[in-house]
Amino acid sequence: MLLRLDPPCPRSRISLTALIDVVFILLLFFMLTTQFTRWRSLDVPMAQEAAEPVDEQPLRIGLDAAGWLSLGEARIAPGSACVAEASAVLAGASVPVLLRPQADARVQPIMDALDCLRAAGAAELVLADAAAAEH
Repeated sequence: MLLRLDPPCPRSRISLTALIDVVFILLLFFMLTTQFTRWRSLDVPMAQEAAEPVDEQPLRIGLDAAGWLSLGEARIAPGSACVAEASAVLAGASVPVLLRPQADARVQPIMDALDCLRAAGAAELVLADAAAAEH
């Protein structure tokens, strides 16, 4: 009996081209999805029910889902002119400002509105939650 043995096959080398492509795509993905914003905290007291009535009533400002501030008939658009318009509406009032966002308002417009009102000179800024906003 004669056995015929084929010569051993040379080992194929693993191509690194596909691995480099995958690493490049992952690097590109993580670079594009990373946010390079500086996180900061903003101290804002939440509104609470007072046991005794307060003499001065707060200035109630509403915030809709699109980021528009409303005080009675006055509406303030979000953006760079917000501080100037809010300063004109506040007019140096020293009463507390109560910001009441709608229930469907997102966090970023709320933070932008708080920044705007703080820069406009709001003396005491209070954020009301959705339950307090309905009362």
